[in-house]
Amino acid sequence: MITNFKIFENSENTPQIGDYVYIIADYAGEKFKEFFKHNFGKIVKIENYMDIKSIDKSYIVHFTDAQHIENDGNYDFSNEGTWEAYRREIIAFGKTKEELNLNMSANKYNL
Repeated sequence: MITNFKIFENSENTPQIGDYVYIIADYAGEKFKEFFKHNFGKIVKIENYMDIKSIDKSYIVHFTDAQHIENDGNYDFSNEGTWEAYRREIIAFGKTKEELNLNMSANKYNL
């Protein structure tokens, strides 16, 4: 007898399309890191991502002010002002900007 189990993610711990997010992209250039420190994005698409070690999701995040950041030769925003981020890079998220700020404060003080 073969039994299949499906693991359901806790949606409270998983960012969803439409959520506002703060990200840290360690691999990005300095001006992108600085941009991410001061700007939040909004998830517009979620894709499954698979590498040798794990299955993950990539989150396509739109930043409204992204057009002001020029390509540094290695990293760039897409033409639509989006950035691909992975769950480990999302440090806080919320359904509204206010909820995002509350979650950022809670993370900052380890609440």
